Amino acid sequence: VRNAVDPAIFRRPSVAERAAARTALGLDGPAILFFGRDPELKGADTLAAALAIFRGATVVTVATPERANAQLGEVARVIALERADDVRTLMWACDVLAVPSRGEGASLVLLEALACGTPVAASDLPALRESAAGSEMAFFAPAGDGAALARALAVAVAAPCEPEPAAPRSPERWADDVLALYGSPR
Repeated sequence: VRNAVDPAIFRRPSVAERAAARTALGLDGPAILFFGRDPELKGADTLAAALAIFRGATVVTVATPERANAQLGEVARVIALERADDVRTLMWACDVLAVPSRGEGASLVLLEALACGTPVAASDLPALRESAAGSEMAFFAPAGDGAALARALAVAVAAPCEPEPAAPRSPERWADDVLALYGSPR
């Protein structure tokens, strides 16, 4: 059963909401969002290698250890957040979500970003491909390949924001799928 996100919460921002989210973070150029609680698994080094090629971006990191932020800070401006009460506004502010993971289950953050209309540059892992199924706003690179991730970031940042994101699976549909799995009607 695929993960679900609430489309009333994870939605595309208005022009004013996006501008306010960017202003709150002090963003004025390309911005990349990265959740790196486990830098080795989440691929902070691959992102750093990519940013050495894809220059001029700001990286907004969430729950990322200091040593990974320092590594990223060698090649890009870093805005390090210990946590975020509302990840939606971070997705609204940033131009792309980077998911350069070496391993992933079903990525909820990827689904949330796509529901917000935020393009994704991610490792080409089966679980991430499945999470992004049907989206034209997900761009993939081989896991651990910084040069390929830099190309995916460039394509994602340049992706037009006009296409509506694929409708996210609602929590209600998720519940129906789980109940159907066990043969129980709602």
